[in-house]
Amino acid sequence: MLLNESEQKLLHSIETLLGRAIKQEALEGFMYEVAPVKEFDPRAKKNLQNHKSLK
Repeated sequence: MLLNESEQKLLHSIETLLGRAIKQEALEGFMYEVAPVKEFDPRAKKNLQNHKSLK
């Protein structure tokens, strides 16, 4: 059975309910692209803290 990214997320919920993992294997040519990880911007945290203190 081939699963896309959204089906993989649904499968995780089912595995959690069952309390066990369903064996899977990745087949070359059928894998979906992994989104790049966003880098943490230290200024974002500082801006959020400033915004909260203004309230």
